[in-house]
Amino acid sequence: MFLKKNNLKIIFMGSCYFSLNQLFILNKKYIISLIIFKEKINFYKIKEFAIKNKIFFLKIKNFSNEIINIIKNINPDIIIVSSFGLLLNNTILNIPKYGCINIHPSLLPSLKGPAPIYWAIIKNYKYTGISIIKMNDIFDNGNIIFQIKYKIKKHFDYKYLSNKLSNMSGIVLNNILEKIEYYINLKVKNNYIESYARKITKSDALLNFNNNSFLEYKKIKSFNIWPICYFIFNDKKIKIIDSKYRFSKIKFNKKIGNIFFFKKKVFIILKYGLLEIIKIKIQNKKNILYMRNDIFTFFNNLKKKTIF
Repeated sequence: MFLKKNNLKIIFMGSCYFSLNQLFILNKKYIISLIIFKEKINFYKIKEFAIKNKIFFLKIKNFSNEIINIIKNINPDIIIVSSFGLLLNNTILNIPKYGCINIHPSLLPSLKGPAPIYWAIIKNYKYTGISIIKMNDIFDNGNIIFQIKYKIKKHFDYKYLSNKLSNMSGIVLNNILEKIEYYINLKVKNNYIESYARKITKSDALLNFNNNSFLEYKKIKSFNIWPICYFIFNDKKIKIIDSKYRFSKIKFNKKIGNIFFFKKKVFIILKYGLLEIIKIKIQNKKNILYMRNDIFTFFNNLKKKTIF
């Protein structure tokens, strides 16, 4: 026997894995009338989900009059926005009965902006969380109607933390929709300091050996899905998927950026501390070298190496 779905009419706007987990949870209980995602996003899973579940979807560049008319004709009770990347204007915000809500993976107003999960890891935040806001026409600036904290452990990487927050947000969203008339007009107050999580670019992924090893370790953890941290060694672009760090305030005598071996482990010398290379990907090669012995063999075969 199938449970009858809640008759709340929903339009969902989202463009990444973070959005996808929420769709899975929502679709079990609610009728999703339309899914909208950005045209330039190279992410086919949202489209696959829509096709598989026979949900009408649109891939858009912007909110043209045609798109706005489609939304008006659907006459949704609520629009849910998650990692979407386009600002909703007042015309759209005023269409749904309960307005539009945004799922933001940080404790707003901390880490406003497009890359809160990345920066929470890089900056070694002890906590992050989920904020649900009733949207206005400014990014990440509406009234907070719900907020929940989540502790970040030192070893968390982007994939792990993003999945945790996405699953958590799906459950939270489900509970809010069940009592939407209560939640939609709430205003949660907090003492979090406002900050901005700027967009990550490929250039951010270049390792800086003049930093301490812990800072670069956190960057590797944050960028392990995209853009993936890298350095150039013997004219080869080496992408580091995973690492360990050994932090020290004492400077090493050897040259910063040198690679050395110890017990078949591979280390990079930073200004303060060491990075042990655990998992790498070589430019123009699809295979990831998972085992330390494989990594040792690769670097041992390259010239200009320094043996410790």
